[in-house]
Amino acid sequence: MKRSTKFEEKTLNGNVPYCRLESISGNVLSIMAFCDKHPDILNQDEQSIVFEYLEELTTSQPLFNDPVILQYGQPTDLDELRARPSGARSALIDTLNLKIKGCTPEKGKFPNWVLNSDYSISVEELPYGVLTAESVMREILGFCFMKKHGHPFAHTPVEIFEYHTDNLSEVYALVSSMHTADYRLENYLDYGDYTLHDLVRLKKINKHNITEIKLKGMDKSLYLKRKADLLISINFAGGFRGVLNSNIGNDVIHEDYFFGICDFDSFKLMIPEANNLASLKEFVVQSFLELIKTSLPFADYLDLNDMTRESAQHELASYYKLNSGLFQVYSNRFTEEAKLMGWCIDSVKRFIDDALLSEAGQLLLNTIIPNSRSAADFDAKKLTYVPHNIFEK
Repeated sequence: MKRSTKFEEKTLNGNVPYCRLESISGNVLSIMAFCDKHPDILNQDEQSIVFEYLEELTTSQPLFNDPVILQYGQPTDLDELRARPSGARSALIDTLNLKIKGCTPEKGKFPNWVLNSDYSISVEELPYGVLTAESVMREILGFCFMKKHGHPFAHTPVEIFEYHTDNLSEVYALVSSMHTADYRLENYLDYGDYTLHDLVRLKKINKHNITEIKLKGMDKSLYLKRKADLLISINFAGGFRGVLNSNIGNDVIHEDYFFGICDFDSFKLMIPEANNLASLKEFVVQSFLELIKTSLPFADYLDLNDMTRESAQHELASYYKLNSGLFQVYSNRFTEEAKLMGWCIDSVKRFIDDALLSEAGQLLLNTIIPNSRSAADFDAKKLTYVPHNIFEK
């Protein structure tokens, strides 16, 4: 098969590291067959969105005869199907414009956040390198939701690998067609070559201004506007990716412009009930926790050593509200939409502060604002993007 050049991904050295795809025991399931097998994962409202698009997601013939997994190392057979690793658990097949998510099974567990009712954090363990049945179903839900509301989507689900081996049971991989290169925002992040040591020293002599990081080769103001508009539209239609999946590494960039978002394996619907403050608070807090996670980080340093715990929490929250470009654009739009919904704006503003001051909010703010209390989590030699799976508790 002639290799497609439709999706050329930029690399630092121009080399593309191809690996092998190896057949493994299991089944190849259509989207419809998978949904029929797992009818109770989604609630009724979520199911109705999936069923609306289920028939057009089901292909007549499977693309693969058997499930495959990614095996690292150069292909030895020129006719062998080749793939490029993408992230920790995915593979890209250029010749077919396909992405396989969850095809790198390994021993061990992956830490995942569970947001408790008081907005504290618990951590559950998921199988590493693969997807659970719920993860696959929520990926499908996320795609159907985006399609229903006319939002751009980078991938369309095609079929599912169900793995069956001694070490793998009830785990899956999702095969999707790609509509744009799988190129992410972290490739554009510009920290200005500051080290953490630089920032501490410059702040001590008062020669460093507050700096939200820049974007190399992108119009930052346009990026912030397009992203805020998309998030507002998704959230006020009831869509949420989950906190960890909201990380900026899931911003898809096409031709140096913000294309959209991806990674829906924890996607859910959340629609506030009318005249129910508890339901409204849950909606607002979820919106702004996901917003913090998807905000640009800072090349700055806050000294919180002489502050009480409560004062330090308020300092981080105030700093974020004053200096995050995404927060400013999104919160203004959020307030406008809240007024149209007839919500109490004083309550909305109070719930936003509740989100920033919650345990989850503070953990997130500590990952984007270098400070004396979180310095150990940053590389002293080079400030870098914080991946979504860093948290353990």
